[in-house]
Amino acid sequence: MSHEAAHVKQALRDWIVQHAQAPDDARRLVEQGREIFGFEELFCTQVGPVLGAHLGAGMLVGGMTRPPR
Repeated sequence: MSHEAAHVKQALRDWIVQHAQAPDDARRLVEQGREIFGFEELFCTQVGPVLGAHLGAGMLVGGMTRPPR
């Protein structure tokens, strides 16, 4: 694991995945995230129609939160 990945993992509280009509790609990203972070995602969902229309089919988003300082 790179130094950057180790730093992110240490500061991470939750992580999520969202997609636009790309459930198979989202599942792969979730699997990779579980391996990297060592715990389950908070959620994995399809985005709503407004974001989906603007961003297009196949869009993937990954997000993370950290504990408050």
